Amino acid sequence: MAQLDVFRNPDPEFAGYAPYLLVLQHDMHSTMKSRIVIPLVLVTDLSQPFEGNLCPRFRIEDQEVFASLPELFSIPSALLADRVTNLSEKRLELFSALDLLLNGF
Repeated sequence: MAQLDVFRNPDPEFAGYAPYLLVLQHDMHSTMKSRIVIPLVLVTDLSQPFEGNLCPRFRIEDQEVFASLPELFSIPSALLADRVTNLSEKRLELFSALDLLLNGF
């Protein structure tokens, strides 16, 4: 599994809110048994993504989602089985948002 790979969320209850998980962790840590992921949350009339560039938006399989960086977490790698795509072309946007979250700029 590669950095910025997108997987279907394996948790049926959580998948209604965030149907995809984005792998943030670099490939060089492939021997670790877990991955740091960012939930990709469905954009709805009720969702309020954080202001500014903190939660970039993407289109995955005809669904508009935003990367909810403030909700990043770790998940066992074995649960990430159904790969959908890779967002490497959005690397700058994602890591700029991560800098904003962690460093305030």
